[in-house]
Amino acid sequence: MKTVALFNDTGSQDHVGCRAVSRAHRGMLQDVGIRVGYSSGHDQWHELWQGSEAATCAAVRKAAVMESIRAADAVIVNGEGTLHHGFGPNLLGILQVAQEEGKPTFLVNALVQSCTHFLDTLARLTDCVGRDQASSAYLSGLGIRHRLVPDSILACPWSPEPSVDLSGKIVVTDWHPSRDADVGARLRRLCRRLGDQAAYYPLEHPDRASDWEHTVANWAAARVVITGRHHGVYLATLARVPFLAFPSNSHKIEGLLAMSPAPLAMGRDGLRMRIQIRRLLRDPAPCLALADHLQAQCPLQTFRELDACLQGGPFV
Repeated sequence: MKTVALFNDTGSQDHVGCRAVSRAHRGMLQDVGIRVGYSSGHDQWHELWQGSEAATCAAVRKAAVMESIRAADAVIVNGEGTLHHGFGPNLLGILQVAQEEGKPTFLVNALVQSCTHFLDTLARLTDCVGRDQASSAYLSGLGIRHRLVPDSILACPWSPEPSVDLSGKIVVTDWHPSRDADVGARLRRLCRRLGDQAAYYPLEHPDRASDWEHTVANWAAARVVITGRHHGVYLATLARVPFLAFPSNSHKIEGLLAMSPAPLAMGRDGLRMRIQIRRLLRDPAPCLALADHLQAQCPLQTFRELDACLQGGPFV
């Protein structure tokens, strides 16, 4: 059985989307008979970034992780929310060293925006998979060969049983911490105005460690979802509930909405937000169009090239 080293495995986070992506990756790899021989979490190996590409590669070669890189048949980085605005060069350094060791290298489920380091490494990947339209456009602008495949959350198995009753509620999620002053303020005001009509359901919270698998079933009974989270949009489409999304710390939500066959606007503030919510309740068709489009991409082809490279495929 072929084995891989998987970096930025987000399964230990108390975040619905992160746990779902981790579960999905493990399941898709298992389905094609590929074993994860080594994995590291989202909070590991940040110290390998040394301020330059050369120094970072030297640090990787001196680190204990080299043993796992050399033992693997291929090296995978989960690009979920990492490669943007200067974040993630440590992961690219790991890929660079893996390439120097002659290993096939894969970047999957990737958000890519405003990268300044290791662009040649990206160009030499065995396979690069962007997860949203904006990341795909950015990679195309760099001349980097890649594929566009929706977020791996779509491949996660979910519990069909709800754990809470959200019947008739307007579900309001959390937001990226960097948007607390604008998006957070808007959604807090919305919750206050809605009162008992609203149900606050943060995607990142200690409670999610025990109930994350029920999120889709929980949301299916809601009237509408208001979210500042990228995975909040995906969860709403899986639950087939209309949604209104607000921006995050990158172009990931805009890039997701751009994949929809029907126009979808970002959330507005104040009265305009309430008008948008009323429109969604009256006509959920644009949101359901995105849901249908995403489901049409399943089964996801995230690891198609990995399977072909290691085992001769075809990926199914």
